Amino acid sequence: ETAGPRRDAVPRGPVTCDLARGGLFFDRGLVDDAISETESAVASDPGNDSLHTILGRLYAEAGRSRDAIAEMNKAQK
Repeated sequence: ETAGPRRDAVPRGPVTCDLARGGLFFDRGLVDDAISETESAVASDPGNDSLHTILGRLYAEAGRSRDAIAEMNKAQK
């Protein structure tokens, strides 16, 4: 058996799909679409600090400073 990531360690479900789509949109320069997908991920898992951080960074990228600060504050709670 070779060493490497375990298959069961890869997260699955709607949050993972939304986040993956958001990343693809961001990579293509479609920040608004990335925000929409990441907002869906946050709605599915509102207690996930990492998702709030990612959304905050996306808001900052889009020039939405107030939203970015609010998300970063949620991530730090």
